[in-house]
Amino acid sequence: GSVPLGVYGKYLSTFANAVGWVVLGLLWLVTEGSGTVMSWWLQQWTGNVYLDSLGFYYPILIYAMICVFQALLGLVRALVWVQCCTRSAQLMHDQLVKRVIQAPTSFFDTTPTGRILNRFSGDVTQVDLQMPAQVEGVINVWLTMIATMVVVGLGSYWFFVAVVPCMVLFFVLMSVYRK
Repeated sequence: GSVPLGVYGKYLSTFANAVGWVVLGLLWLVTEGSGTVMSWWLQQWTGNVYLDSLGFYYPILIYAMICVFQALLGLVRALVWVQCCTRSAQLMHDQLVKRVIQAPTSFFDTTPTGRILNRFSGDVTQVDLQMPAQVEGVINVWLTMIATMVVVGLGSYWFFVAVVPCMVLFFVLMSVYRK
């Protein structure tokens, strides 16, 4: 079945405060932007005769600097992401323990301990391992798609004329098939 958006919202609300989300968002945008700049520089390098007159190593040096910047930025983003995921997992775990402890005694009388532990460990595994990877994957795919559409759209504004109806059709079909 599908997971309601409120569950993802609750999960994401435990990641960081507003400042943390701004920092994480900026890191993601700048990392994605540096990847776009890297592609742009390769296009400039291969299609610009003037750059050849600057020497053989100049374009390579610029490209290497962009690559190193993107790698370092990716590392910082990954460290911030892991910190946010750890914070979220800890808060969710604490909330889960609190709810189980506050359960009425009749719950513990009727529910076997093994079932409680099994359910508890399964939920913790979901929050600790699977949710961060899924959320990060969704964010990466959306940012890459938006960056690609902006770059293509800047090259030809007719692209937006074609892509908007396709996006509307996609979301309509998605909502029909998810029911």
